[in-house]
Amino acid sequence: MAKKAIVLFSGGSDCTLAAAQVAQRGIYDEIVLMTYEVPVSCMDDNSKRNIPSLQKAYPNTVFTHTMIPVGRIIDKILSKKKFSFVLKHGLIEASFCLHCRLGMHVRTIMYCLDHEITDVYDGSNITMALWVDQTCEGIQIVDGLYKQFGITAEHPVFYYGGDDLFNLVRFISDDDRKQVINISTSHELYDLGILEKKDHKSDYLESYRAQPVCLGVVMSLMHSLGTCLPFQSYEVFNANALRWYREKTALFTDLLAEYRDHRMQSELGRLI
Repeated sequence: MAKKAIVLFSGGSDCTLAAAQVAQRGIYDEIVLMTYEVPVSCMDDNSKRNIPSLQKAYPNTVFTHTMIPVGRIIDKILSKKKFSFVLKHGLIEASFCLHCRLGMHVRTIMYCLDHEITDVYDGSNITMALWVDQTCEGIQIVDGLYKQFGITAEHPVFYYGGDDLFNLVRFISDDDRKQVINISTSHELYDLGILEKKDHKSDYLESYRAQPVCLGVVMSLMHSLGTCLPFQSYEVFNANALRWYREKTALFTDLLAEYRDHRMQSELGRLI
């Protein structure tokens, strides 16, 4: 039986390098590049741009690109105990990106259960620490959710920094900053011959040509930078977001267990 792994894949430089590094391990016959179709995103086909270069660089590994709608799962996360979460967590509940990312993880676990896949990777990166699921503490919450269903989640490019790091230096702790590799993921991909431009990640126009354009990211940035952070420190903001993320994730443990046992007859199963 072919050994498979999943890489959550937007097509950007972080997840593309994650896929390359997973292929370099030489232990998988097939790597499923999982792109999720989100209701507020467009140009989803952009995510295919770097796949031919990946396949050319690693001809002994089969890269399969799968696009899966995740809107109804996100809607479920948005609506689950929404009123009580608004009362308890306030403006954090308004962040679309946090709901969206959790929806992607929930849907990935469902896919893994259906296809007996136990290894999942993503392009989570410390330079994106404004989003709580891409902090060290947030990743532990995500990993714990996967672990409950016999799945190992890894984040191979988490400590890649380079020039992009300095844009978000205020959001990174001193201890984490010491572990950062002083090269960006796009520079590494250029060295591997997968990207044609070394500054791909910092060139926003070039970067967005290789991944879906999501209005949710814009809305979440406006929410975080315009509504939350002007009135509280990043430390307070992140602590509040972590409490929200931990509690929201816990709500879906039982729903995923129901899906594992009853598949399409379960509450989550009826959403796909």
